[in-house]
Amino acid sequence: TFGTVITNNVTVSVNAIADSGPSGISTAPVTLAGGTLSYTGSASPTTTRHFQGIAGTTNGLDVPAGINLTLNSQINSGAGWVINKTGTGTLTLGGSIDNAFLGMNIMAGEVILNKASPGSALGGPVNVSSGATIQLAGSGYGKEIYSGTTATVSIFSGGLFDLAGQSNTLTSLNIAGNGI
Repeated sequence: TFGTVITNNVTVSVNAIADSGPSGISTAPVTLAGGTLSYTGSASPTTTRHFQGIAGTTNGLDVPAGINLTLNSQINSGAGWVINKTGTGTLTLGGSIDNAFLGMNIMAGEVILNKASPGSALGGPVNVSSGATIQLAGSGYGKEIYSGTTATVSIFSGGLFDLAGQSNTLTSLNIAGNGI
């Protein structure tokens, strides 16, 4: 199968993300090409499904309150792309495959970076808005956020960067107000 392509300001709402059994988005890779994926289920799913972005696009991922959506595979593209994480739920980026080109605007809720070596959870610019949180987890190997030139981290006033006892080398950290 070709999987699901979410494109050009189209929002796809799913109430299940499963690697087997019923799912609103099949079992093949999901391509984000300028659209939004909204999770509407009541369970906190974990998937190893591959998510792919189209280089240069900005996409949405909406996770509602009370949900922890865990993506344990690669979320990548051939070049830089961005996800706007919305909704007050939690998004966990796990597994060990590198998300080298993924940038993220955390507009609400929490994003937990829980990659295992050698993968980086985020590789592009990271922006944390007021009321949103980014948290380091994982094995403490120091590369949850890639330290290359494109991986600037900006914590806006009211945003939170929770190191959770971990370390991470960063190229650039910008903090407006109290951020860590």
